[in-house]
Amino acid sequence: MFGSSSIYAPAQDKLLFLLSQTHTLQEKGDYLFAAKLFKLIQSRTKDSTIIADALYGYVTCGDRAAEAFTVRHYTSESFHEMNSDSTWRAQLDSILQLDITNFAEVGIQLKIITHFETYCVNVDTSTRQLLSKNFSSTQFGELATFDLITDEVKSDGYPVFNDPHEVIKRATAFLTRYPSSTYKYDVFHILGRAFQDLWEFSRGSYADMLTEKEQANPEELRQEAIKYLKLAKANRKKLLKLEWDVTSEDVLNKLKNKEDTNGYFYFGD
Repeated sequence: MFGSSSIYAPAQDKLLFLLSQTHTLQEKGDYLFAAKLFKLIQSRTKDSTIIADALYGYVTCGDRAAEAFTVRHYTSESFHEMNSDSTWRAQLDSILQLDITNFAEVGIQLKIITHFETYCVNVDTSTRQLLSKNFSSTQFGELATFDLITDEVKSDGYPVFNDPHEVIKRATAFLTRYPSSTYKYDVFHILGRAFQDLWEFSRGSYADMLTEKEQANPEELRQEAIKYLKLAKANRKKLLKLEWDVTSEDVLNKLKNKEDTNGYFYFGD
């Protein structure tokens, strides 16, 4: 309920109330309407915190819609496998394309791409960069900066080629910029994974991607990976973005035993 008191509230209070309601809409899955409201809110204020909140809400509406549309695409594919009725398939596909068009009208570009598998992605490449650069003192600028450590896409929707060195560079820069961040344990987890990638390079066909120093002392990479993964494990209840799961535990144990982990977290096209 809106409540009669909001009628008499100052303009800023009304905007904050609208922002709260918009977050509720986002949580309920009404991503398109929420994105429109977030965009409206950020255009109606000069308060940097409200602008940053609305911008982060706006871009994450696109992210969540893309996740939902990925599931919808697979559902449509599954239906087609069960039933060869092409009319139904066409109707389901047209609904998805219409929704993608509606998001584009709000400025959110969603694309269905095939990269190892088929999925929908939000190809926004600027909003998080804007938040990280111009709103770094807000919690939403911090969140955007965290997201950019590993999650970047090109304008065509395909992921940026991830080099563990770049992930380590961005993760280290994040910790320097936000030394007291509540996400620091997640960043430790990321660093542990990235160093394990480099150590795995030293044991396989990608050794030439290591620096001369790393090639000369790959054991240091293993020790760095163990150090950061142990920090993440010891503080696993404080992890907010990344879960300490079976894979993390398995990788840590294999690193301790100098065994091949047979995989990469941040390496690939």
